[in-house]
Amino acid sequence: MEAALREVCEETGCKVQLGNFAGASTYTSRRGPKMVLYWHMQLLRKGPLPPDGEVDEVAWLIPTDALLLLDRKRDRRLLQRVLASTDARLSRARPRAVPA
Repeated sequence: MEAALREVCEETGCKVQLGNFAGASTYTSRRGPKMVLYWHMQLLRKGPLPPDGEVDEVAWLIPTDALLLLDRKRDRRLLQRVLASTDARLSRARPRAVPA
């Protein structure tokens, strides 16, 4: 989890608060197999984009808008699973009575 916070800061300049685990994706790069872990995050502070050129732009989007912008099929599938899981949890939620 600490690595996720560090990576976000190093690559985007943003400080975030880590939320629940969102899922994982695996693929093979030129250097071999990779596994990427995803987390729900909340933006605490937007910083300047580092000049290393690894990231072109930082945009914090609602999930349905992000889904439209993802290029890779595996990333879209992961976000679709997260959205389906969130919808299922919300549909099972029951209203609670609030004492007066």
